[in-house]
Amino acid sequence: MRKLYVLSLIFLFFSQIGWSQFIQIGTTTATTSYLTGPIYRSAATSTFNFSKYAYIYTATELAAIPAGSMITQIEWQKSAGTITAPNNFEILLANNTATTLATGTTWGALTAGATSVYNNTSQGFMAAAPGWESYTLTTPFIYTGGTLQVMTDHIKYGTASGAVNYYREAATGLAVGWAAGAAGSTATAL
Repeated sequence: MRKLYVLSLIFLFFSQIGWSQFIQIGTTTATTSYLTGPIYRSAATSTFNFSKYAYIYTATELAAIPAGSMITQIEWQKSAGTITAPNNFEILLANNTATTLATGTTWGALTAGATSVYNNTSQGFMAAAPGWESYTLTTPFIYTGGTLQVMTDHIKYGTASGAVNYYREAATGLAVGWAAGAAGSTATAL
């Protein structure tokens, strides 16, 4: 599995005065694919309308974010494709000490203890491509300084223009995903 390549996090760091900062992980020179999420869409006519993904971002990758910072927005860089609203899209975050994600891990095991930070039942994926697909978190998340696990859950109802591709890089053990034509559950193995 490949890891989502370009992710940006908007966070607030509170001291005596509050300020916000943007951090981008990865560059736009990477390859692109529909296989690595945050949503799955291989073609306009694909019947795989359900997908779940989990990613690990290490403390080294997130070194610019001080422990105690509040993450307020997440963005993925899309290279092609759109899906009209409505769609269900949820983002979950977890601070943990994981160093890898094992193939076959269940959705329930991955999301145990995670916080749902964004959940929209009328989501469109219409950002111009190439461009950033932005999500302002409905529940800001406090980053504790270690590994950040990002998980997405998507159900497609809208109309797709074709494959929806995102930038990515090779990273063994740092991402797992699943897509199918029937709904998954907590027992779904990624």
